[in-house]
Amino acid sequence: MSGLVARIFRPALRTLQPKTFPLTLQKRFKQAKPTYDFPESSIIFPEYASMFQQKHLDALRVSYEPADKHEVIPQDIKVTIPEKYILPKVDLNILNDEYFNVENLEIEDDCVRTFVDKLHDVIKVPFAATGTSDSMTDTLINDLLVRVVNFDNWPFKVRLEPPLKLFVTNGSVSASPEFVVNKKTIAFICVEDKHFKNKHIYFLNGFGECQLAAEILACGYENMLDDTVDQEIFALRVISTYVTFYRAKIPASYWKEFVVGLPKKQSIVIKRWPKENNRRNNSLNLAEPSGRKTVITELIKIRQYLLKG
Repeated sequence: MSGLVARIFRPALRTLQPKTFPLTLQKRFKQAKPTYDFPESSIIFPEYASMFQQKHLDALRVSYEPADKHEVIPQDIKVTIPEKYILPKVDLNILNDEYFNVENLEIEDDCVRTFVDKLHDVIKVPFAATGTSDSMTDTLINDLLVRVVNFDNWPFKVRLEPPLKLFVTNGSVSASPEFVVNKKTIAFICVEDKHFKNKHIYFLNGFGECQLAAEILACGYENMLDDTVDQEIFALRVISTYVTFYRAKIPASYWKEFVVGLPKKQSIVIKRWPKENNRRNNSLNLAEPSGRKTVITELIKIRQYLLKG
């Protein structure tokens, strides 16, 4: 089964698997050994997706492309959003106030009150408290995906799983996105980079995009059982309360090249929205009402798209 395990110093992670589309992924798709040497064979892939660098993406012919929203988010999908979570008066200034007390905000719904309190926790946790920050972000995004967007309602369900594996020329890469919804030909993953001082977030690795690409590939690779299929994978990257959406289409022809070595002709383009890649996408900040509304709306559209797939 596609999925995840808890990393060191963090709580158990979640996989969201549609019950109506069970996969038998325990028998992993093993890569055939190349029958001859490739020039790229000198490239040594790391053991973990978090250690991926641009040179590894280049070897796998994977690139990112800034895109408009309609290229990343499914269109022509009408959704109803839970307006109670938008809270027009609750913004970054309120959440960042040193005297913040959620009980003073006159929020009647306990679920909404909990979500707002978790937002405050993520914003105010000290950078030095790395383990605490990890836990706070995990619980916030769990609340967003499971309770607010209803990824834990039928036909989806939460399930704990082992890490994803991407078999490459010199071994395998272990990838553990925090959340996965997998329907073989279409999937959604979420990757959290916790806080701004995370050692894996810096300019040279695309602020975590190298890791994200490895996890997208690992998710697609796990679906290769008896045959190769065209795949579409959506992704969500969260750094503190800042959100970025991604969409990748992986053709079956890419995997057919991959199983005998590194791809020579086929490539993958991962589209990014908002277009700019940095630690903070101010237009999609969960701490701001407009950002919350946009993120919740687009996540529900992706959920509906998965249901149709």
